[in-house]
Amino acid sequence: MFSVDRPEEAPEGLSKGHDSKDVVEKLEEIFHGKCYLCEFKDTLQPEVEHFIPQSLDSELAKDWDNLFYSCRRCNSIKSSKPEPLLDCTKEDVFSAILLDLPLRKTRLIEVSVNEGYESERAKNTAALLTLCYNREESGYQKITRSLLRDMLHRYLDKYSEYTSVLLDSESGKREKLRAEDKLERMLQPDFAFHAFWRGIFLDDEKLMKNYNHLLDPE
Repeated sequence: MFSVDRPEEAPEGLSKGHDSKDVVEKLEEIFHGKCYLCEFKDTLQPEVEHFIPQSLDSELAKDWDNLFYSCRRCNSIKSSKPEPLLDCTKEDVFSAILLDLPLRKTRLIEVSVNEGYESERAKNTAALLTLCYNREESGYQKITRSLLRDMLHRYLDKYSEYTSVLLDSESGKREKLRAEDKLERMLQPDFAFHAFWRGIFLDDEKLMKNYNHLLDPE
């Protein structure tokens, strides 16, 4: 997951409805075009998601702070679940949640709560993300899960390519500069699935020793 800086002032169109044109466009902008749960970027099926379900509090249907940018898959899986979750517009969700992407696509993506961030909301968030990344109970879910995993592994291949160049003593200067530029891009919050790549990077002692400046470029 990634943190989002939400502006205090709501779009004017919110008075007409939560899916007004300017509301959707502003949500796409501040969420970097990514689903706030799975981090799929530029989805063809974006939806405005109510963080606290309308079924629990109808007055929040047009509450600016309650509107999030989501893909249809994650929105349908979350549905109207009442369990409280971590709010990516108010807290450091990246540090709280750990993601483990296995090399084999048939294996489940593991989601857990980082030590020191334990809470009921964090536990609920990890459980929901586990479903978002892995559920395939219906035909549609099986198809979207496959597409999601294909995209994740496509980026994982790129991450491996760039880091291999940086750690290879035979790589040339130009090669390394290009790899640095590409890897730096992947580590930023507005990049697709950035929590996976940033998490893997932080766990690599060699990369952290020599290239930690890529995490937060000036």
